Amino acid sequence: MFAAPGAYGHIHPMVPLASGLQCRGHDVRWVTSRRLCERVQAMGFIAEPAGIEADERQAEYRRRFPGEADLPILERRALMFPQLFGAISAPAMLPGLMAAAEAFVPDVVIHDAAEFASAVVAERIGVPHLTHSFGALVPLDLVRSAGEEVSRLWESAGLSARPFGGSYDHLYLDIYPPALQSTSADHVPRVQRLRPVAVDAAPGQQLPAHLRQLSRPVVYVTFGTVFNAAAVFGPVIEAACELEATVVVTVGPDGDPEALGRAAERCCRAVRAAVVVVRPVRRCGVARRIGNVPVRLGAGRSAVVPATGRRPVRQRVCM
Repeated sequence: MFAAPGAYGHIHPMVPLASGLQCRGHDVRWVTSRRLCERVQAMGFIAEPAGIEADERQAEYRRRFPGEADLPILERRALMFPQLFGAISAPAMLPGLMAAAEAFVPDVVIHDAAEFASAVVAERIGVPHLTHSFGALVPLDLVRSAGEEVSRLWESAGLSARPFGGSYDHLYLDIYPPALQSTSADHVPRVQRLRPVAVDAAPGQQLPAHLRQLSRPVVYVTFGTVFNAAAVFGPVIEAACELEATVVVTVGPDGDPEALGRAAERCCRAVRAAVVVVRPVRRCGVARRIGNVPVRLGAGRSAVVPATGRRPVRQRVCM
């Protein structure tokens, strides 16, 4: 059984492993939010809904911490992960995940590193659970705080709370390149490294041919699928257009390229994407991010623009 919060960046990194297991004849089930169940089912899996959607999680976080955006960046960093995934997401996930596990009775639970109800469920039904990375190893202080936030979930299931919410009790599956890790893994006793694999589109979906035959140089701009507001893209797109290059912007599966407005008008080509079905708009390459790994348009240099609490850490690693 695979379990993840309802967000593309937490689902897609686990799809290659799930696909490999299913191809070998294993019975694979997913548990995630109702909206993401549709995406998982389109990729050929059985999926059960549980938990809340990413926008609901973000809305509840803003309701609980209305002044969070005004905090210093390191204070925001210390608050965001434990609250979003420990205090808010895990309690909402637990009932549905427990019901699915009791009905399916898996031999092992493989869960995203930000999904903290899975360890409770796996311990309750007496099976091992593996933690699958969605990117870099979550810093020690953040995963420890998230574990403290879910201690009541363990107690409600008649179990003793585990360090780090049980995240590293069994095996940690790591898809992140070791050279880019920015935090120590001394607190993780057992690590199995996996090669990161780009997620294929759902059956029948393809990248349009013109995104494979772009005039060079190409500038690829992405802020993932969460922190991808149009206001963030504007200054970056305008700066990229000064380079006289083809600019490709991915706005995420739920993003709207039209919202880029005048910034997109200045670019070389515009494309509106609905997963990967596109139509021409203006002059900039605007498409979508597929999975947690960007669409590969060619090798080149990269620049990192801090957008959230963890971005400055990644920026130092890249530099």
